[in-house]
Amino acid sequence: MSIPYDSPEFKNAHAALSTHGVFDLHLDCILRKYPIYPFLPNTFLAKDISKEQSPGAYGAHSMSQYVHADLVRMPQAHYSAAAMGIHARYDDSSKNFNRYCTQVDYLGTLVRGNNRYVRILRFPDWQDARDKNLIGVAPGVEGAHMLSMDKAGWQDRVKKMATDGVLYIGLAHTFHTVVATASVVAFYNVWPFKKNGIKPTPGNSITALGEQLIELMMKYGIAVDVAHVHSNGLHAVCKIGLKRNVPILCSHCGLQFEEITKSKMGSKKKRLRNLSAADVDAIVQTGGLIGIFIPPMYLKYDKRNNAPNNSMRVAKHIDILVKYITDRYGTEGIKHVAFGSDYDGAIDLPGDQRDCRDLVKIVYYLLDVFHFSEQDIHNIFYWNAIHFFEKVWHKRDATVRP
Repeated sequence: MSIPYDSPEFKNAHAALSTHGVFDLHLDCILRKYPIYPFLPNTFLAKDISKEQSPGAYGAHSMSQYVHADLVRMPQAHYSAAAMGIHARYDDSSKNFNRYCTQVDYLGTLVRGNNRYVRILRFPDWQDARDKNLIGVAPGVEGAHMLSMDKAGWQDRVKKMATDGVLYIGLAHTFHTVVATASVVAFYNVWPFKKNGIKPTPGNSITALGEQLIELMMKYGIAVDVAHVHSNGLHAVCKIGLKRNVPILCSHCGLQFEEITKSKMGSKKKRLRNLSAADVDAIVQTGGLIGIFIPPMYLKYDKRNNAPNNSMRVAKHIDILVKYITDRYGTEGIKHVAFGSDYDGAIDLPGDQRDCRDLVKIVYYLLDVFHFSEQDIHNIFYWNAIHFFEKVWHKRDATVRP
């Protein structure tokens, strides 16, 4: 359905989204001001997202110089809240924390003077943003290596992130850290690009240092994100969440359920990036939240089913996840499902999407093909995220983060 997002047939989908808007758990467009890879200088990856960018062809890859989301188009896509991805590559070093600080400062620069956006520093700020009809944005840190966990003072760096309003910290990204093993590693994590020398953790689980980090994050009210974390580590994190009665987040992922993947999922790497049924169980048992993302490269399933390369593929994953949780845990299952697009995260788009405004097509399929209600749309695309971060906030230690 490669037709414009403002086509009349999407009228009902637009209406459902516009009621409360979209809370995107993982939007990577903050990267456009900062090189994704240190060995690629600040060239085509540097995009000014405060200005409207030209969309690419339908299904374009974000590495093809096309920005999926910018501050001009996000309101047109009914955004009301977003976690903006913060990144740095390779190693646990002081440089990475400096890169974090640079990107957070840049986020503040983007928002200052923009009458549509506001920085979120504490959970109560979300309500204030809604009351003022502003789009709330907060950093989402993808990789604990930015804390330089193997060096003194990492606790102060966690405190700085809490002060900056960081919504969540991912324990690993596309490379291992000293606290967690990554579910998959990217090409720059191997020779000749590999520089950090960090090996998988014992048993691919969470290290003792990682447990200390998780405890401190929970104390500050920062959500623990297990996207990109090896399944063994994910289950170890969820055990801590159960013990502390704190919900766990998977900000952006797909599923490797048999109903979707069959035997034609593709490479082992892409399969492991997604959650298994056991992984979903572990997160849901903590009261946690799972954000479904959009890239077809990770949402493949058996081509013999003639699966379309469009937004229906994303809707299918949401539908299967909701049904699985509902069947296993009851009618409240839908409250564990959210949206974490990964727009601009070096990914490809569904064949009927050019930019974030086309996410309305996912809603169209949910309403018209999978028969979700408008209230379901409100929950998945907004309220579930709000309620999740509210729970994390109220589980904090108010003496260290009032």
